[in-house]
Amino acid sequence: MSLFGDAWKKFGQGRGAQPTPQALSTGEEMSPYDPRFRLMDLTGAGDWLTMNDMFTGIAAFGAAGSGKTSSLATLAMVLMEIQCGFVWLCAKPDEVQLVHRLAAAAGRAADVEIIGLDINGELTPHRFNPLDYEANAPGAGTGAVVEYLSDCHKVLSMKEGERSKGGEDRFWQEQFERLLRYCIDTAKLAGRPLSVDLLQKIQLSGPTSPAQLAEDAWASQSTCWKCLIEAEARLDQGEIAEADFERILNFWQKDYAGLAMKTRSIIDVTFASLVDSFYAEEPLRSILTTTSTITPDDVINDGKIVVLSLPTNIFHGPGRMAQFTFKYSLQRAMLRRIKPADGAPVRPIVLWVDEAHAFAHRFDSQYFAEVRSNRGINVFLEQGVGGYMDALGVEHKEQVDRFLQNLATKFFFQNTSPLTNEFAADVIGKRLIKKGTVSWNQSHHSGATAGESETEEERYQVFPGEFSQLRRGGVENNLEVEFYVTKAGAVFRNTGANWARGHFQQTELTR
Repeated sequence: MSLFGDAWKKFGQGRGAQPTPQALSTGEEMSPYDPRFRLMDLTGAGDWLTMNDMFTGIAAFGAAGSGKTSSLATLAMVLMEIQCGFVWLCAKPDEVQLVHRLAAAAGRAADVEIIGLDINGELTPHRFNPLDYEANAPGAGTGAVVEYLSDCHKVLSMKEGERSKGGEDRFWQEQFERLLRYCIDTAKLAGRPLSVDLLQKIQLSGPTSPAQLAEDAWASQSTCWKCLIEAEARLDQGEIAEADFERILNFWQKDYAGLAMKTRSIIDVTFASLVDSFYAEEPLRSILTTTSTITPDDVINDGKIVVLSLPTNIFHGPGRMAQFTFKYSLQRAMLRRIKPADGAPVRPIVLWVDEAHAFAHRFDSQYFAEVRSNRGINVFLEQGVGGYMDALGVEHKEQVDRFLQNLATKFFFQNTSPLTNEFAADVIGKRLIKKGTVSWNQSHHSGATAGESETEEERYQVFPGEFSQLRRGGVENNLEVEFYVTKAGAVFRNTGANWARGHFQQTELTR
């Protein structure tokens, strides 16, 4: 298979990749960010993966050891060669080494910035304070910060395989978000810089009864009360509006002071779990709560390749949370990205997520649908459908299909999961097959009679069992990794259908 198309001709001379003899039929020179720009031929028959396919998203499935990561790493290197920015999430410790090799081969080693463990297993000095970043984002108000922290908490609190409890969950979530909103407003009106630790101190020191408001001992120790005094001083100086001050004062004096004990205790636990995810242990505490040295802006504006090397099998829940915060902040920043008024090409930004179940969130589906025009590229790799079902708290593979519908190009590598293979067969779809039958009868009275009939039967184009037989790479398979691929609206040349079977060649760089 000829891997590299226009990308090789424009950027890869002398790199050792096999060139393709084909050129654009028009012979025109184009930006590598043009949707028509060709990256690789998936089948060797002119079935090109283009930048437009990148903008509409990639989803890949394959069992552990199926070769999906090493295969699609070739695609990552091509995207690095054309100067795309990257945010690369890491579930496994060796991913940082893979990114380092790819970036070096693409001439982008200087653009790699690592948050977490470097290739030698040592912590880098880079930090990202998500609350500070979100609070200072253009146009950010209290509502945007509440939404951000609330979603962080949802990701942290969703246990593997857990399902939503519906109305009861929503009620407590609404109570938590309302209190979070007033804690943020209290800190902001007091003129204090936001931190998760400060928000919890305000919440824990709020009045537990109307009578407590008159206690000097409580007032002298309460961070909440001190913030109210500071806010009142700013009101006297004309720095804040009287309506805003009265709103937070009435909340603490009436609404919060009158909360039932059960409600207060549940909210206390919710706040504690959120704070623990930011402050519970090093190195995550320093990474998430001190001054940022790298942010999504460095990726979007300068094309940095940011690796979140906080693998979940080492740092567990806190590592997952830290990676999610950067991913979520990047997504929000990309959706508010303003393209040049003169129509100049915009650098594509790649969100690369392997073991996607560790980081998937319902917001991703909205992001997939909306970020295309802002030149966002999403590549999500996962072993099977079950991982997404657990991460999203859903019960049916059809719900996973809806989640991934805006990742329009789907690769299926070797898999032995019946559920995933059935999902893959359904995605590729069925076709009506004409089935002929011949009947023959003989009797003493009428002799022999024969007849023919033809019916149509709907059958899978690729049967579920075929996905388990794909080659997985390695020496025993001549380093070839086989896959099936389908693209929305595409008809592949080598099959005349909406699917094709191809292979990637593993190399020392990607193995």
